[in-house]
Amino acid sequence: MQVVALDWKWLFIYPEQGIASVNQLVTPIDTPIRFKMTASTVMNTFYIPTLAGMIYTMPGMQTELNAVLNKTGDYHGLSANFSGDGFSHMKFAYKGVTAEEFNTWVQEMKANPAVLDRADYLVLEKPTAKEAVRHYGQVEPALFNRVVNRCVAEGSMCMNQQMHEDEKRNQMAAAIRQQSQGGKSQLAEALEMCVAPINTLMK
Repeated sequence: MQVVALDWKWLFIYPEQGIASVNQLVTPIDTPIRFKMTASTVMNTFYIPTLAGMIYTMPGMQTELNAVLNKTGDYHGLSANFSGDGFSHMKFAYKGVTAEEFNTWVQEMKANPAVLDRADYLVLEKPTAKEAVRHYGQVEPALFNRVVNRCVAEGSMCMNQQMHEDEKRNQMAAAIRQQSQGGKSQLAEALEMCVAPINTLMK
């Protein structure tokens, strides 16, 4: 389960099923769920009182929470960290269902023609309060990774790619410095060999 804390709403992406929802979370009971979480702009707190403890969501980072719900029912979740004007409305519905009910729900979701791609995400990311539940029958692959690495917008470089490029430049600079130091050492040795006989003759 991939979770994005937006201003001021929650986006849930089901990567295995290829669907997504806004302000509604549905999971099967007695099934371990790994929540991978991030935020779009500011730090938030993901909190489902009946499920597990609070955990922070932060832009440019991914946090994780492992949890299992053992009883079907209707619950709620919220942000427990102030994040601006719409903070008090940053809540979502959480429904625990049986495995069979979950599979049926997934098929119903897939029938929805709405697609969550990068362009739609950038619209969704804009601050809104009291956002209604919304469903997407398809999700652009690797969208969550782009959100984490802050490169959803067309033409923007992902943070992980930037860090990789920085590491390559640092390694190259270190190699050049090492080569330069090695060259100086070889030059000093050569000069010493040239000067040594002269010193011997002077004695």
